[in-house]
Amino acid sequence: MVLLFALSVIAIVLAVNVVVGTVYAIADAPESAAPSLASVPRSVWTASTVVTLGIIFVVSLVNIVGLAGGGAKVAKMMADEGITLDK
Repeated sequence: MVLLFALSVIAIVLAVNVVVGTVYAIADAPESAAPSLASVPRSVWTASTVVTLGIIFVVSLVNIVGLAGGGAKVAKMMADEGITLDK
């Protein structure tokens, strides 16, 4: 599970970086030149990666804290309405 989580984090960071880099390259390219990801500064890649990892970390932490409450809290997170004992 940890390996799958790590792979998914890597995939998300790469996808976000490609989008951010493409937007930056298109916005920054002069009209006479074609946009290129190679022209994107390292600081843009770093900022994009740090922000993405920060969001993933915060959301994961919130979910872990929520799951630490036990079975009843997990059931409420899943919108459980309870069990009725109809016979």
